[in-house]
This record gives sequence, C-alpha cells and structure tokens, in this order.
Amino acid sequence: MAHPGLPDLMGSAALNDAVEDARAAITALRRHPANRTGWPRTAAAASIRAARASAALDGAPLALDLDSDTVTDPIVAGALRVAAGLGSLTSIWPRAPLQALARLHTLAAADLVPTGELGRPRTTDPRVGGGLARLAALITTAPWPAPVQVALVHAELLT
Repeated sequence: MAHPGLPDLMGSAALNDAVEDARAAITALRRHPANRTGWPRTAAAASIRAARASAALDGAPLALDLDSDTVTDPIVAGALRVAAGLGSLTSIWPRAPLQALARLHTLAAADLVPTGELGRPRTTDPRVGGGLARLAALITTAPWPAPVQVALVHAELLT
C-alpha cells in the first residue's frame, strides 16, 4: 500500500510478519484471564504505569512517593492527566488529529508552560508547522495496518 511521499511499506515480508506477530500478541493479551475478568482494573493499572514510564522518559523520577497523597512533579502530573484524558479523544483523533494533539499538549504541559502557549505550536520554528501537517495527513489518510500506522505516528511525533 502506497502513501504519497512515503515508500511502499507493506512490500516487506518481514514487516508483514511483524504486523501479524503484533496482532497475535495483542489478541493473547486480551484473552489473558486477568483481562477477561478484571479489564477495568488492569487497564487502569496499565494506564498509570504507562504514564509514569512516559514521564520518566521526560526526566521525571520513576519512583512514586508512597507517603504523599498528591502528585507534586509537574511532568508526572501531566502524564497522568493525559492518561485520564485519552478516552475522550478517541473519536476526535481520526478526524481532527491536530485538535487532539492540542488537547494532549494542554493536559501534559498545564504546569510547565504559560497558559497562552498551551495547545499552540511554536511559531518561531517553521519545521513544527510542516511536521504537524505531515502528521495530520499520516493519521487521516494512511492505508496501512494499525501497528504500522502507530509506529509511523510515533516516529513522526519523535521527529
């Protein structure tokens, strides 16, 4: 399957095999007994772990202060807000990805940047606008299987 400006990604047998392996792993995870009987609990725990890991990648401490009733690190707090807000963005993401990204930035950076900068790309860097336009096109028109599209979106976000 081709996409304007990108090579034919699905022409690779190794990539096709990796997509099938990812799908099989996801199916096995969904069938795990803990997920069949306690999906809300395991989903919530996974969401918190993912938020903490994401915050750690951004420099926040991975260990939690078990004696505290509140989260004081702004990066961890932002990651937890993003984790909590993801569900409401699932219908927006495929049709208005830039709006969803603006909301994610607002949630993640609420304690880190001035209010007027939340949800707004840096206008001083011309690469940001082009990158966001490529990302929006990738999300709204990509013809690839979900595991490939997710990998490409992550790559574009890292870029």
